[in-house]
Amino acid sequence: MGWVMSVELESRLARMMEHLAADPGNRPLARDIANTAYEGGHFECLDALIALTQGCGEMDVQLLHTLGLSQLRRGQLHEALATLAKAASLEDHPVITYNLAHAYALNRDYVGALQFLDDALCGRLEQAVSLRLTCLHHLQRIPEMLSVAERHPTPVSAMGVLAAARFDQGDEAGAVALAKQASETAEGATVLGLVALSERRTEEAMGHFGHALTTKPNSARALLGLGLAHFSQQQFDLATTHLDSAAHLFRSHAGSWLAAGWAQLLAGDKDCARARFQTALEVDRGFAEALGALAVVDAVEQRAAQAETLAQKALRLDPLCHSALLPRTLIADGLGDLAEAQRMFAEFVSRPLADDVPSIAELLRPASPARRSYLRPV
Repeated sequence: MGWVMSVELESRLARMMEHLAADPGNRPLARDIANTAYEGGHFECLDALIALTQGCGEMDVQLLHTLGLSQLRRGQLHEALATLAKAASLEDHPVITYNLAHAYALNRDYVGALQFLDDALCGRLEQAVSLRLTCLHHLQRIPEMLSVAERHPTPVSAMGVLAAARFDQGDEAGAVALAKQASETAEGATVLGLVALSERRTEEAMGHFGHALTTKPNSARALLGLGLAHFSQQQFDLATTHLDSAAHLFRSHAGSWLAAGWAQLLAGDKDCARARFQTALEVDRGFAEALGALAVVDAVEQRAAQAETLAQKALRLDPLCHSALLPRTLIADGLGDLAEAQRMFAEFVSRPLADDVPSIAELLRPASPARRSYLRPV
């Protein structure tokens, strides 16, 4: 039935395009074609439509807007940005302005998006409030987020983002209260998962992360949380998959690369681990834990001199760098056997280094006060 309807739609669009070819200045017909093509997913028809009507005076705003939306749906983000900007220049309409801001956000230009998401637009469209809070969160402009939430009713779709901001600030009680109201959203479920993980309710945390990823498969925070949950249960093969995905999605989040590297090392892949630790260091040149982790890899490979040099550098950057303490133990015990080293790592990540010092696994927990700053996605 779907195939028959598609054929009928194509036939109808073809007939409409024939009529338009005979009268390319017929804007009501052109708009009807655009809406029909967009709703039916025949985006190539929109491209042909624009080409056909280009020589008929000033471009029609509705046609440009519909074309821009189709480009967004096709993943043509740069093209959509240009098309929607052209539409916005021709007419000051809140929906066009919002979609232009959305295009900026999808292009990861959050500052660019915010220039359109002012109080006037937020007062007219609740979607603008959600997008504004999301952009501010990406930029870690938390006080501005809270100010916007005070001035505008917060839609349920944005409560999860607001919960994440509270969580990043260390206000877990406030985060949980908001996240419970937005538990069906990916952001709300992720916050509930991170809190559960920090309180060692790992199975519950996995359930929340699973729901978040069902709702939003590319949620970097949920992938990070799920990876850390598997890591805490020493399921390192599973942890590598999720932590690698999170690190690649975040791109410039050093803590995710560090976590992915530890999981790779504990899963037995030294080369991948080294690459992840190196990327963490490239993201943050002063990241002592990444230097210490690289020293661990050198120690496992019996490069004692290199391991000692890196460990010393890490300790100069941060005298409390925990990963820098492990290489000397490995070297002293002569652990060239990766399997034996893995056994020691597994023990090491799950026990405190001293009575008042957390374990590596604890340091990787998102809620760990000692590491919240570098595990917070930016």
